[in-house]
This record gives sequence, structure tokens and C-alpha cells, in this order.
Amino acid sequence: MSPKKNLILGMLILSFCIGGAIWGILRRNNLEKKHEVGNAVITGFYAGGRGNSGGIWIDCVIYLNGKNYTSSSRYLTSDISSDDISKYILHKSFPVVYSPSNPSVASLMITPKDFARYGYSFPDSLNWVMQYFSK
Repeated sequence: MSPKKNLILGMLILSFCIGGAIWGILRRNNLEKKHEVGNAVITGFYAGGRGNSGGIWIDCVIYLNGKNYTSSSRYLTSDISSDDISKYILHKSFPVVYSPSNPSVASLMITPKDFARYGYSFPDSLNWVMQYFSK
């Protein structure tokens, strides 16, 4: 490829990366400003993969008004292992904050840090989960 085509391709890739980062930040900020609280059931997870080194995506389903909405929240492999998710977290119900206008835009609340991010106190009923998450 010519240097000019490489430059154009590089700029295009960089633009997509910046756009994705901005979209993610805006989505999170909007969820922090306006959300509702519900419950979600953990349905699966996946770790690693291209662009997700050191991360685990935990998938969940939110049941609202007879409809199912799916979402995922990212945790670090240094915070919890895939083995612990599989054995102790999978198929359990956890609180979730979600966008009233699009419930698929959601974030699980499993750890004290998750609750604090949205201005809630960590409930005693979830103390059991902390043995699987690093502090």
C-alpha cells in the first residue's frame, strides 16, 4: 500500500476508536444521570479475546413488563476469575441499573464499587459475593 493509503486507513481506524470511546463514555454518563433499578439474571460470560485482554464480560437478562432485555458488564480478570463466575455467579440474580428509554443499556451492581458509582449503598445481602472478588 502507498503511504497515503496507509495514512488514510490509520486515520479511519483512529476515528472509529475515538468515536467508540466517546460513545461509551456518553452512554455511561447518561446511565449515571438517569436510570432505574431492577434485577438481572446472569446468563453467561466470556473472558479475553481480541481487544478485551484482562477483561471478563458478564452477560445478563433483565425482565421488565413481560419483555427480556440483554446487557453485559465488564469486570477485570484481576477482580474475579472465570472459574468463580462459573461456579458461584452464573444464573444468580443481581441488582442492575438500566436506562428507562432503553433497558439494554444497563450495568450490573455486584460489588461495592458498582453500587457507589450510582450512589447506592452496598446491601448486606450481597456480602457473600465479596469472597470471589478481590478487594
